[in-house]
Amino acid sequence: MMAVDFDGPPPPKCPTADSDTMTSSITIPGVDLALLRAQKNSFESCFTSQLQLSSPSNIKAAVEVHKIQQLDSGDCKISYRCSGVGDQPSAETCLGTIPNSDAFQAILAKCYRVQS
Repeated sequence: MMAVDFDGPPPPKCPTADSDTMTSSITIPGVDLALLRAQKNSFESCFTSQLQLSSPSNIKAAVEVHKIQQLDSGDCKISYRCSGVGDQPSAETCLGTIPNSDAFQAILAKCYRVQS
């Protein structure tokens, strides 16, 4: 399993624009920026499906990755926005566990360059 630094929930690290919107980010060391960007839709689908399953109140939730960038350290950061969140506590718990999920790790595995 790859180490991922989750910058988001639990509060207060999860600033909200309004009661049904959450923003957060994840910092991932050692990935290739271009390969990570190529998986944007996969990350959105992974986060959205797991967030919707976290509570019946989150069934309308959607996650949009709005920025993927390389930091000065060489690590990459995925910033995202969740909308349609009806149950923030369950959403925060869910978002905190997604980086350790098999689905997320399978996507992340595609973001490392193979060394020859």
